[in-house]
Amino acid sequence: MTNLQRFKLLRIALLLCGAAIVLICASISWGQTLNFALKPGQPTSRDVSDALLKLPTVSGLTIRVPWFAINSRPGVYDFSVIDRCLAQSQRCGHKPVKLIVQTGRDGLSPNWFGGQTYQGAPIPWSPEMLAAHAQLMNELGRKYRYRFYAVHITGPTHPSAEMHPAPNLDRVRGYSDAKMIQAWATAAQSVAAAFPDAALPLSISVKKPANRYVDATISKIRTIVGSRLILQHNALQADTSVTAPHHQLLMKYRQLGVRVAFEMACSAADYPVRFGSADVMDGVRVGRNSGAEFIDVYPPDLRGLK
Repeated sequence: MTNLQRFKLLRIALLLCGAAIVLICASISWGQTLNFALKPGQPTSRDVSDALLKLPTVSGLTIRVPWFAINSRPGVYDFSVIDRCLAQSQRCGHKPVKLIVQTGRDGLSPNWFGGQTYQGAPIPWSPEMLAAHAQLMNELGRKYRYRFYAVHITGPTHPSAEMHPAPNLDRVRGYSDAKMIQAWATAAQSVAAAFPDAALPLSISVKKPANRYVDATISKIRTIVGSRLILQHNALQADTSVTAPHHQLLMKYRQLGVRVAFEMACSAADYPVRFGSADVMDGVRVGRNSGAEFIDVYPPDLRGLK
């Protein structure tokens, strides 16, 4: 082979490498929003099947499991539902998994730790609840320390996995905005310590009185977990207004370098009027255009992803 032939081959190889790098960068940029299948928190016939999870447009699995279901008695833990979900993700292409431990009202949080309650849930600043939640996170971390792509910050919630407070919570004896901020910071510290490598999504609220302390809560949690924080709202729809307070709050922090994400408000297929469309992609596009790191999608809409 002559030097000229070697030179031509080298040029071709370099051009191919350059093209590959461009394609890889383009694919990362285009595909930066991950679509997570949102598993029901309670057993249901509309679960995330293996066939749905294997879809190439489904990036991973979000597990929702009630605190009571895995820790119904003090010191007793049953992680079998989490184990089954992790096994499913492995056989469906080793897809990443997010964990949401649902807390708050309607039996999601157990009652064995005692302490003050209000409207069916532990009060967010309850020392008994926060101590039990920290112990739960510690046990989860011992078993699954590096198994999750993300673990959602919950604990001082009223309705499952969001910062929404109970109505008129600020009228309860002992309430203060400072206590709410510290409660969320304490919960964030517990999750962060248990899962040192995981992303840490926090589902925000701008409902009263959370609108008074949400900014301060985010600032305090950022000092604890740094860049692992992902701010999320759970009301993504086809007609989500970019001027809505909850959406504007996320966009404000995105401008400050904080990652953002979304959960669909409902299923487009099941509730098209509420969703604003029967096509889930009309909501997904809103999330992608808003810079979402991931979007949680309900099972009936997974086949509609593109």
